[in-house]
Amino acid sequence: MKPNELTEQPTVSDAGNLPVSEVRRTKDKEYSVLVDYTVVGKIFLDYYDQVDKVLFYSAIPSQRRLVKELALSHAVQFMIRRAIQSAEVLALAPNRELHEYTCENLMRLEQIPDSIKNLDGVKLDAYLTLFAKVSEGRFINLAVMLENLVCEIAHDCGIFVGLQKVESSFSDRLKLTFCVTSPEHSFKIWKSADGYGRIGDYRLHITPPYHPVLSGKTKFCLINGDTDCYIRGSEAGIRSIFAPKDAVVGERFFGSSWSKLNHPFYAEGKTLTIELCPILCLSHEGYQTLFELLRAALNQGDSYVAVSGGFRSHYEYVGNLLARTGIKSPAGRHGTYNYRGSEHDCVWEYRVLEAENQLTGALLPDWFLREGWLKLYEEHSPKGTDNDDED
Repeated sequence: MKPNELTEQPTVSDAGNLPVSEVRRTKDKEYSVLVDYTVVGKIFLDYYDQVDKVLFYSAIPSQRRLVKELALSHAVQFMIRRAIQSAEVLALAPNRELHEYTCENLMRLEQIPDSIKNLDGVKLDAYLTLFAKVSEGRFINLAVMLENLVCEIAHDCGIFVGLQKVESSFSDRLKLTFCVTSPEHSFKIWKSADGYGRIGDYRLHITPPYHPVLSGKTKFCLINGDTDCYIRGSEAGIRSIFAPKDAVVGERFFGSSWSKLNHPFYAEGKTLTIELCPILCLSHEGYQTLFELLRAALNQGDSYVAVSGGFRSHYEYVGNLLARTGIKSPAGRHGTYNYRGSEHDCVWEYRVLEAENQLTGALLPDWFLREGWLKLYEEHSPKGTDNDDED
């Protein structure tokens, strides 16, 4: 059996030609809808046991509708903490005895009210999306998805990526640490940088000549360097991406994992930890996003992963340096404090490129050398200081 095939296979129904439909609780906060003993959909609950996500595993309209009806039936009848709904939606719920309003009881096919069974397809879809994220399922469980992912990465990139550990916190959050075993490959995440389009005086940072933005590659996604969050959106299941441990300098006391790194332009290492929604990653969209993300992080193909923020300079923050020394800012009249706030970053970036013999072809802000920030830092902060206090 191939890794991407469903593990629950159909069997012959013992009820003649009539399909046998049932609901099974397959694990905590997860219910499977089966027709003739084959999984046609999965319904996932949130912290309060309310319907939260739905995955379809069948293309047959009648089977898909059955899953939708059950999910909507449960959603409108079992509410603990929900956004205020319209009277039209609330009217779908029938009057029941108080003891019937339990999560388990309402997750039964016979509890679907006629008001929902009689809805047209457009309204059924519209109402369901008020309560749940609805996606097309591709994998039946996480183990099958991860097996397929590792195989596809190895086949597509020629690089073996192993799963080092799995940590689960909440039902919709999972931390996976991927590990590159090949000695000649690694994960490499880039600091977001300006290409050729930005005019020199409006640049705030230096762009090295080897940055993928200068070779025509596109940005696959953006990570918030101050929070670790995946900026592109969590609809596909990616929540956070953490810096490779090999690239992190010192212990992390606060802030994001991207704050203190050993290089000003990229974070490189053999491992990469991603926090994701294990449910959404079972869908076609979620799996493909995760695969393309890992491929970009391995710098395979025409895209790369970028970080906005983070990459804190080892040199003293420019505002603190000027305040400590009493030196007038060489920037002259520029903003509230007469400096840009990235001068100390540029000093670190410049000196690293100088040590790498990579200044040729680098894109520098025109003001950086003109205003003499290199000399100022050499005279008053020659070694640089790890100063986390910024004005």
